[in-house]
Amino acid sequence: MISIKKFSAKWCSPCRMMQAEIRLLRKLHPTWKFEEIDIDKEEATTEQNNIHSVPTLIFTDGKKTKRLTGFRTANDIEAFVYKHFGGVK
Repeated sequence: MISIKKFSAKWCSPCRMMQAEIRLLRKLHPTWKFEEIDIDKEEATTEQNNIHSVPTLIFTDGKKTKRLTGFRTANDIEAFVYKHFGGVK
């Protein structure tokens, strides 16, 4: 199973724009686990994950971890997952 952590902030316009993309991915891939982390409220988690800009997505399948930074469409995110994690559903 793929797990996606989205690091964002309320004041971040690209983060807010990505909300619709994440909602679409939740519908298309109900087995993917999504977690939203507000960098202003969860500073320790943000620091532990070396987050320096938002939005940042961290992907893991339990074996490997990858990350994307900046606004991405649902198609971009889906293509990234398939490229780096194979046919994960």
